[in-house]
Formats: sequence, structure tokens, C-alpha cells
Amino acid sequence: MANAAPFKSHVTFVDGQDRPNDRYLRLHFQWCLSVSVCGGDPTEDFEEQEIGLFMEELGLYDDTMDLSDPKWNTQLGREVRAALAREEVNMF
Repeated sequence: MANAAPFKSHVTFVDGQDRPNDRYLRLHFQWCLSVSVCGGDPTEDFEEQEIGLFMEELGLYDDTMDLSDPKWNTQLGREVRAALAREEVNMF
């Protein structure tokens, strides 16, 4: 373990009633792996035409995007939003 990276200073371990739910942590970990390790590309789960129609429907192409639309809470919406955020980060 000499080569192991140290924990970040903001990482804390909470035990007791304030501890995060184990099921939540497992699901969050699974989601993180599917997005980060697998590339997080929506085309892995959805057809490009479906993604394009989704983006057009939500106004991504004409700058009328409404982030409060409930469709962003669907699996496709979350994946598209994450992909857009990654693209924005990579632009700088």
C-alpha cells in the first residue's frame, strides 16, 4: 500500500444514523462506473436518431433549452446532459 494515493482531505467517514444508505452508495457507484469507465456516451444505450430527436425536442439546436423539463430526468436526459457537460469541460 506504499504506492496508494492518499484520501483527499475533504473525504470523511460517517457512521451512525447520518451515514449514507448502502443501497444508495452501491447504485451511485454503479452509475459512476457506467458513465466514467464506459465512456458515458449516450450512443452506447440509445440510437443516434433517438438522441438527435431528443435534443431537438428539448431545444438544444435553437437555444431554447429548458433545463426544468422533466425529460431531463429520464435515463436519456441524464446521459445527454452528462455528455454535454463533458464536451463543455473539454472545450476549455
